[in-house]
Order: sequence, then structure tokens, then C-alpha cells
Amino acid sequence: MNKLFFLISAVLMCAVLLACGAQTEITDPVTTPATEPKDTPTEAPTEAVTEPPTPPADDFVLDISGKQYVKNAEKAVYTFKNEAINTVKKEIFGDNLAWRGNGYGVYDPQTKSFNEKLVEAIKNSGVTNIRYPGGIEGDFFIWHQTIGSSRKAQVDPFSDSYPTNAATSGVKYYPFFGFDEFFELCRLAEVEPVVQLNAGTGTAKEAADLVKYCLEKGIDVSSFAIGNEVHFKAEPVDGITSTKTAEQYIDFANEVYAELGALADEVELGVIGIPAAHALCRDSSWDKKILTALGDKIDFVDYHIGYAPLYTLDGDKDEDIFKAYMAAPTYIKTLLRAIKGEIKTYAKDNAENISIQITEYGPMGTHYWGMIGSTFLASMIQIMLEEPMVSSANHLPLLNHPYAPNLVGYMKSGSTENYWDNLSTYIFRWYSAQIGRDVLKAESDVPTFKSKKIGIVPAQSRAESASCAVYADEAGGSLFIINQCTTENLEFNVTLPYERIRITAITELYNDDFTVANTVKAQNLIAPTSHTVDDKEYSGSLAVTSKPVSVVRIDFEIIQ
Repeated sequence: MNKLFFLISAVLMCAVLLACGAQTEITDPVTTPATEPKDTPTEAPTEAVTEPPTPPADDFVLDISGKQYVKNAEKAVYTFKNEAINTVKKEIFGDNLAWRGNGYGVYDPQTKSFNEKLVEAIKNSGVTNIRYPGGIEGDFFIWHQTIGSSRKAQVDPFSDSYPTNAATSGVKYYPFFGFDEFFELCRLAEVEPVVQLNAGTGTAKEAADLVKYCLEKGIDVSSFAIGNEVHFKAEPVDGITSTKTAEQYIDFANEVYAELGALADEVELGVIGIPAAHALCRDSSWDKKILTALGDKIDFVDYHIGYAPLYTLDGDKDEDIFKAYMAAPTYIKTLLRAIKGEIKTYAKDNAENISIQITEYGPMGTHYWGMIGSTFLASMIQIMLEEPMVSSANHLPLLNHPYAPNLVGYMKSGSTENYWDNLSTYIFRWYSAQIGRDVLKAESDVPTFKSKKIGIVPAQSRAESASCAVYADEAGGSLFIINQCTTENLEFNVTLPYERIRITAITELYNDDFTVANTVKAQNLIAPTSHTVDDKEYSGSLAVTSKPVSVVRIDFEIIQ
């Protein structure tokens, strides 16, 4: 019995062992001591190492107010978002140059060469494209008579003024500075040409042939506009018809497109417009007719909405003129809204493909040379940079024009050449330096003022007294502060969308007398003032108190 029990127990034990071996992996036994050897060193417990907290950056405070002015009771408040509403386009920084006076002195017909020093001054002005043959002059200019050796004298609609000073307007002069010379200037100055086609005294075939000429020559023209201001009623030259009704202009433009055929798709080709709300509009239905008839063909509409105040009435006081200049940006914003609405309403399906070009703009009238005109110019540029539909613009004039601030200060007295920077030159350089940067979105609350009607600027009941903009990229940017108050210092409270910045430069353009300017006799009377910069980090909150009718540029780096 015991033997049998023992035998059965042994068999069962083997079965259990075999079953366990099938489920587990058999390994060599490892002997682990129950406790660490006494001579094994032990590490002392360590505390977690943490970086000291970054101290908060100070807000940036700058007071460059004019002591002779009182402080505005209200503040201009701007909060910028890290969101781009546009990109600063290089095409915005164009200018105008006429064929008259050999390109106002840039070309020497005796030596058949260009004034190299003047060409260099044009390059340094910040200009990126030049429009030719010169506004109203272009609607009297027969292009094929201005090239080669068989040139013919052309009508100068402004021959009674600078530079020819003839007894009457409309005298003919030889076009030494013709289209080929213009294209060569653009090459030398490293700018793009903008061409105005003659819709006044020329034919549609001549206009189309000029486009074909540029394509055949491989000339990269930024854009072609059909005409200049042929929608005005007044004739620039007595006895010569250059204006057109809307219906006549539509027929002319359709002929140009027909002559070009498929080639029209290879260039930027547009028409002229004038919003019904514009002070000089003589046909309130012009845009409606043009856009309804041509909206399916055109690439852009060319508007001249940036003049202010253009002229003044007899007996106007300086203070009223100053206010009209500073109120003009509010009026121009109104015109832009109207234009966008007209394009959307009348161009219909092609509206989203039509841009706005402003081929003539700038301060014109009384006191345009000084700070009042230059501050308006800065405001106008900011308006254009904020609007994505504005694809190109041309300031007027580039040089040697008697009725507006020249971008290049130049005058030849005998054999002596004089060069200088006008206030408009500084403004243009500052803003053209922003090309390629984002235009940041802003929320604002600014004080307003009232102004009376002066020239083409209608009375404004709520004109904005400030304008502020930020142009930035990943590394940094520039903050522009414009005080449009005419008698008061104004405090700007600006919030940038960055936690920490470093101010790298502060530059101010201002003069106590808003009417004086740099001239050939006082070339350096006014220049930008640089303010001291502390080499430290600041928060994105800035408080800047600036003088009336002034422009301040603050450059900064973004601290990552």
C-alpha cells in the first residue's frame, strides 16, 4: 500500500514539473545578495535645479512732446495683432517723370547721355518704378514719333510753365527724352517702367502698338493704363480735343483690346476711373459705365484720389489749410471704400480680379513742401499699404516740378549741380525700407476733429487726429506714429503683439514751422532727429507723446 502510494505521488510530481516547464523559460539561476555591500558608496539626494524666473520687462515710455504745445486731453490707443492684413508691395513706391525738359534734366541731348549723379540720386530715393510720359502730357504724346531718328515735335500742354516757360500752353517741342531713353533710364536706375497710353489725341491702334513694341523688345513694363484724365471736362490746351465721354472712352478701350487680342493677357492693362464721391467728378456715372462695359476685361482701375488739398480758396487761413491736409486721409479712406463698392457692384464676376492703382498722389497746393505736406504724404502711404486691393501707386513728382514736393531735390544753376533731400525724400525712404514686411492688423480708438472745406477736401466732421502702423517680419519691424493734430501734443498708447522687444532706433521728422522746407538755398534746414535708445528689453507696451504734425519711426527687434 505504501509503495503504491509512493509510486503514484512520484508520477504526479513529475507531471506537475513537466507542465510548469512547458509554460516558463528555464534560465540559469542568478544569485542576488539580499543587501548591498557595506563598502558601496551611496549618492546624496539632490534637489531639482530650476532657472530663476525672467524678470518682467518694463513698458517703453517716450516723451518727445513740444513744450510750446498743450497736451491733447484724449489719447490715441492702438492694439496690434500678430496677424497680417497685407504685405508691403514694392510697386507702391513709384513716381512720375515727364518727357518735358529732357526728363526734367535727367537726359543730355547734346552728349546723348544720362546725368549719372542724378540717376544715382533717383536710385537712392526709394523709388521702385517710374510712370511715363507724364500724366496730362501723355494724352498728347504720339509714342512712335519719339523714337529713332525720325522724331517729330510733340505738344507740351504745360509749355507756359516750367521748364519751357513759353508764352502759351500747347507749344511743340522736340522729344529728345523719348520712350527708348525712358526705358534706358529705368534700366540704369534699376526700376520698372509704368506706361500711360495716349487716350486723348492718339488712336487705339497706336496705343496697342506701343504695348506690342514693349513685348517685342522684351521690356518688362509693370502696367499699362489707357489714358490719364480724359474724363475731365476742361481741355488742357485750347483748340485741341483730348477729353472723352464715358461712351467714347469705352469704345476706345474696346478697340485697344481688339487690336491686342490674346496679347492683352500677357500684360497688366487697365482703365481710368473716378468715384462718384470725388470732388472733381464731372460724370457721377463714369465708374458705373466703365466697369459695367469693361469689367470683364481689365486688370485694374487707375484712380487719382491722393491729392490734397490740390488748391486753396482765396483768403484761407493757414490753420484751416493745415487741418484740411490732416483731414484729407479720412476723406481718402471714404473714397477707397466707395471705389471698392463700385468695383464689386458693377464688375460683378471679375471684381475679385480687379485691383486699384493710384498713379498720381501727393500733397499739392499751399504749404506742400513743409511738414504739413510731408505728414499727409506719410498718412497717404499708410492708407495704401493697409489696403490689399491697391496694387501699385505713383507719387508725383520725381523731380523739378513746380507745384508739388519733388522726391529728389535737384537744381542746376549754370554749371553747378545742387542735390539735397526734401522732407518727402525722408518719408519715402522710411516706408520703402519696409518692402516685404507684413502690415499688422490694428484695433484703434483715436480722437477726432472737425475741418472746413478747403480745395478738393470737403468738410470733415470726424477727421482722425492720428495714424499708426506696424510693419514687421520674424526678426523685428518698424512702428510709425503720425500726430495729425495741428496744435496739440498727442499721447499714443501702443500695444505690440510681442512679450519682449529691443528698441534699436528712434527717428523723428518735425519742424516748428509747418510751412518751411529744404530748398536749394537751405538744403539741410530740416532733417530727421535721432533720439537716444537704451540697450535693454522692453515689453510690447509703448507710451509715446509726440509733437503736432510730426512723424516718428521706432525700429525694434523681437526677443524670442
